[in-house]
Amino acid sequence: MVEPEGRNALRSIAVVGNNAVAWTSAAILAQSLNRHGVVVTLVAGEQTDAQPLVEVSQPALPRLIELWQLSERELLSACSGLFSLGIKYRTPGQDGFFLPFGTHGMAPSPASFEQTFFKLCPKGRRRQFNHYFLSTQAALKGRFEFPVDDPRSVKSTLRYGLHLDLSRFIQYLETRAGTLGFNVARADITAVRASAGGDRVEALDLSNGQRIEADFYMDCSGERGRLIGEGLGIGYQSWSHWLPWDSQLSCFAAGPSDVKPYSEVSLNADGWEKTVGLQNGRVHQYFYRESSGFDPDAYCRKVGADPVSTRPLRPGRRDQFWAGNCLALGDAAGSATPVVLSELHWATKSLLLWLELYPHRDNQEALQREYNRRCGEILDGFRDFHVAHTLAGAGPDALTQGPESLAWKLSLFTGQGRLWLNDEEPVPQETWVALLLGLGIEPDRYDVVLDGVDEAVLRNTHEKIYRKLAQESERMPSLEEVVARYCPAPKQ
Repeated sequence: MVEPEGRNALRSIAVVGNNAVAWTSAAILAQSLNRHGVVVTLVAGEQTDAQPLVEVSQPALPRLIELWQLSERELLSACSGLFSLGIKYRTPGQDGFFLPFGTHGMAPSPASFEQTFFKLCPKGRRRQFNHYFLSTQAALKGRFEFPVDDPRSVKSTLRYGLHLDLSRFIQYLETRAGTLGFNVARADITAVRASAGGDRVEALDLSNGQRIEADFYMDCSGERGRLIGEGLGIGYQSWSHWLPWDSQLSCFAAGPSDVKPYSEVSLNADGWEKTVGLQNGRVHQYFYRESSGFDPDAYCRKVGADPVSTRPLRPGRRDQFWAGNCLALGDAAGSATPVVLSELHWATKSLLLWLELYPHRDNQEALQREYNRRCGEILDGFRDFHVAHTLAGAGPDALTQGPESLAWKLSLFTGQGRLWLNDEEPVPQETWVALLLGLGIEPDRYDVVLDGVDEAVLRNTHEKIYRKLAQESERMPSLEEVVARYCPAPKQ
């Protein structure tokens, strides 16, 4: 990140929204920029949009909590949280598979581990690739342990995300706004005052009579885009032809839950179902087309949950993510639908990119173009990852019917067993391989450098690796034991 300096440096940033993206963004900005004299103010009006109830975070969130110098143990306890090692999938007519966080940790010798796996394992049996991750072995046994820094230990390959009650997460950040270094203005926006040319935000008029003027504005107001869309008129491109789910149901079933170190996702005839455990119950989510005839109330009765919220989804993207002195984050910037990768994860990656390019008040055009290009690559990666889910059981013709960038990825993978990802790809290559193999999308060949390698030697190596992972996972404590010792939620 470029350090602000001189009279043209940004001195004030206003963040607009009252959701997890807004509160997290304000915390990131304050922790990054307070020491440079930047004042961060969160404008948190009444929360009118339905929220998804639970945050299923990727491994990046625990790292942010550490950077904020907050207690992960305290946060998990306050948010009835659990640790997660990945996602368990079920798809029609197929065995399920596990999508792990972390890495397999095997160095190329002479080719990558994936290539040796393709050589040894025939088509139709390659979902077992995911079992060469310690995260998979542990999660499917209900076990959990923290990663270690020692690269000689197989536990160094572990990564974990978090399941957090989203409203409690917001409350947790709210009570620590002062410690984290940002101000909070609790009022609705009554008017967005744009410049004469309509290309910059000049000020925000609030319902309490206050006027907020800042050098830069962050729009975290959700799909409405209160600043970027309504204020500056930046258009929106729809991706509904690739991502047809336009509604999300969230409902909560209270009571003791079967504590699992993963979330569960399944493809049904009318959409995707997702189940996420918390210490005090479980959240059920359903992503569906409103025109499909799906009945939210009937579904909630079926899973024994109370209906809480249904919200519209708007898959697509803004024509610009950064316009003038306004940056859109999360759903205000675009959405690939949060079936697997959450809005908070997308917003956080975008904001960290902006901080890397950090502008002055003037001469932002070159940085703005570069940010919009690179941020577009990030969201394209989110989109491609989710569109790939629609290919489960869809047949070979479907592989060419998605976005061009996804068709290119799949062509290289099925033809060569390789993936070349763009510079801003948000999903690690090993995760892509694990997903595609789990969905039944397999390569036709392996790296020819392995033709000269004794197959028996490779097989012996793989068997040793598998036994080592299985043995290590058996020695781990159960997730239930770790939570009871480390971060139990208060008794209700």
